[in-house]
Amino acid sequence: MERNGGAPSPASARGESEGDLFLSSDKTYAGVVADCAHRAKGVVLAFQACLAAEPGQWDVSGTYRFRLRVPPRPAAGARLRVRVVDAGSSSGAPRAQARVRGNGVDVSLVVPRRPGKRVVVAQRVLARWSSAYVAAPVHVRVRFERLLVRRAMDPGCPGGRPTCGSKETTHGEQISTPPGEWNVYVDAAGVWKTWGRGLLRARDGQVFGGGPTFDLRLASGRPWRVFVFTRECDFGLLGNADGPGHALTPCPTSKEFGTFDGDDVPGIAVARFASPAASLGQHRLRPRRQGSTCPAVNRLGCYEVAFRVELVAV
Repeated sequence: MERNGGAPSPASARGESEGDLFLSSDKTYAGVVADCAHRAKGVVLAFQACLAAEPGQWDVSGTYRFRLRVPPRPAAGARLRVRVVDAGSSSGAPRAQARVRGNGVDVSLVVPRRPGKRVVVAQRVLARWSSAYVAAPVHVRVRFERLLVRRAMDPGCPGGRPTCGSKETTHGEQISTPPGEWNVYVDAAGVWKTWGRGLLRARDGQVFGGGPTFDLRLASGRPWRVFVFTRECDFGLLGNADGPGHALTPCPTSKEFGTFDGDDVPGIAVARFASPAASLGQHRLRPRRQGSTCPAVNRLGCYEVAFRVELVAV
């Protein structure tokens, strides 16, 4: 995966472009279900038999290639410097090979066949022009300080009726009880984190502190954004591919049951900044209505987040 279309990575103090490489022979139960579904072709008994026998690993051997883009050469004498950093590969995992070609980097990885062996390849490919020609990135810290849950989005309508004038959700037919089970995902300049450990048990009016903190290196004078995505776990037992009898991580097991449209969506929230300097200070974000299942009667949306952007001294 290439970060930011070849622009300098917010995770690099050197202003490097970054490509992340991840391969795993761990299939997970979702992979088991997908493979069995393809193999069974809708035959229920064959599908159930496959689930009981299908291995939890798959073969990831082969040759993989991608090209890492970088910003244009800043000057005729600039040289492109490349490094490959391990980010948690399994023992004995192959190492990616990186070769400078023109104004980019060709990356290749050869994974040999290892029957029965667990293989995880997690590596970062980082490239930058020689520092004499490139301005140092701006170091900012983003602190998410407060999440206000205006509506927890549970419960649905009594008896699972489609509508009842609920202020909690437009998915009235869901079978659910308070508290709401929220997953809050935050993206700052392309770096993702979750609020807390991934699950917040929310009630109307509740405030959560201690959100994620990001240390970012941003290009001076270049735009960047903050993006918040939320979902509420309405499927606590059935309908998930993470395994029989339990919910999809990080959602908890419960007796709740959602709708054919899926889980509740408190909404997405976006803040765009023209530059690192323009982003400094305190900010509040409210979700957009588009794509949200928060009833329109909640004029301010079903939640609000507060965050601060600070300049970190060199």
